[in-house]
Amino acid sequence: MAKFDTLKNKVVVIAGGGKNLGALVSKNYASEGAKVIIHYHRPSSKKQAEQTVKVIKSKDGEATLFSGDLTYADKVEELFDYAVSQYGNIDIATNTAGKVIRKPIAETSEEEYESMQSINAKTAYFLLKKQSSI
Repeated sequence: MAKFDTLKNKVVVIAGGGKNLGALVSKNYASEGAKVIIHYHRPSSKKQAEQTVKVIKSKDGEATLFSGDLTYADKVEELFDYAVSQYGNIDIATNTAGKVIRKPIAETSEEEYESMQSINAKTAYFLLKKQSSI
């Protein structure tokens, strides 16, 4: 990825870009003129992701949604393919997807830990791997 003097018309993929930190990042990129592909995974996040797109478009920005489980490399491929199909290329990819278990560690199950670790490590790994090839 190259260094840019401006984000105007740059295409940015934002994993986890629909809510919390990701929504802030998405809105900031869009406010600088970037075209953003906002990823979300869970159906419970869809409404927040749609709201992020709505806010961006209300300020004459460009944004679109992609949903998928990025702990699978083929879904990361689909995300990047979708971005190219929408805007022709990808200039920047960033990851804000992550999982936090909101309870005391003593009450955390192995299954919960495995889910968190998978989302936090595999998603970042697969995105970085794919990003390095563009």
